[in-house]
Amino acid sequence: MSVSYPSSNTYIGLASKVKPNQLRRVKIVFSNTNTSRAYHYVDSTEIRYQLFKDFITVPFKVYESDYTDSTTTDRQVNCAVIESDEINPVTGQWNPTSDSLGGKLFLAIFSSNYDTTHLEYQYNTNGTRVNLYFNLPSLDVMYVWSPRLMYDGAKFVDNDELWFYNYSTYVPYIQGNLPFYVDFHVTAPLFGNVSTAKSTNALNNIRVVPNPYLGFSTLDRSSSDKFVTFRNLPLQCTIKIYTLNGDLIQTLVKSNTGNAATSSTLEWNLQNFEKTPVASGVYIALIDAPGIGQKVVKLAVFTTQERINF
Repeated sequence: MSVSYPSSNTYIGLASKVKPNQLRRVKIVFSNTNTSRAYHYVDSTEIRYQLFKDFITVPFKVYESDYTDSTTTDRQVNCAVIESDEINPVTGQWNPTSDSLGGKLFLAIFSSNYDTTHLEYQYNTNGTRVNLYFNLPSLDVMYVWSPRLMYDGAKFVDNDELWFYNYSTYVPYIQGNLPFYVDFHVTAPLFGNVSTAKSTNALNNIRVVPNPYLGFSTLDRSSSDKFVTFRNLPLQCTIKIYTLNGDLIQTLVKSNTGNAATSSTLEWNLQNFEKTPVASGVYIALIDAPGIGQKVVKLAVFTTQERINF
């Protein structure tokens, strides 16, 4: 499946990809005045075939907007409207509905250049009228879209766009003998840069895990070695842990040592200054990072068993 992105709340629906090696990024531009012509096929309940009928006017144009073929401009492509007489009479118009099937209207998007004369032999006649259902595997169809109105009476706004993207991996089309290039631009990460951390509000990324601590954690090293971890810390900071009454019970210091790329965590063993396990409750951690700022984090601790006279 491919994913489509409408720019308004007019249409929803599914778009199926047909030939991965032919898929390009495609956009549909809707307009009541800037229209185009489309091939018209009818899926009859009597015949159950999608036979070519005629050409109709549709309130949009379809463009291939993928520049991997060395072009730098949008290319208008052909399309086809497939109507079914199973739910509504065939009208020869673009008229999706808001029912669960969208009126059983489909849009097929071809990869061929748009032709105002509509003389493409393979789309309309091949000795007899083309049956799109049977001929689909041999045609250059990129997507088949099943549209549905968001609600009765929904209308597009001029220049609304609907995009189709291919998320599959495929070999790009190469025009002629032109080489295909892929450019990668990467930026080295910054570690321990105080000014960058301050300007990007990096302290907002600090988290305590697990939080809440519910008696035990899969990270515990033993029944007596329990802890929570402060993550995304700067290289140097001080963490002061308070009760809700404002009593300071523990101070943790993270010094400017170790590998800057990996030194971003600090553990609290859930004990106070006297190395006594803390009671269940909510605690306040004040993180003070020199040159960056301060951050307050709340954490909840639930012990497995309250111990009196520990």
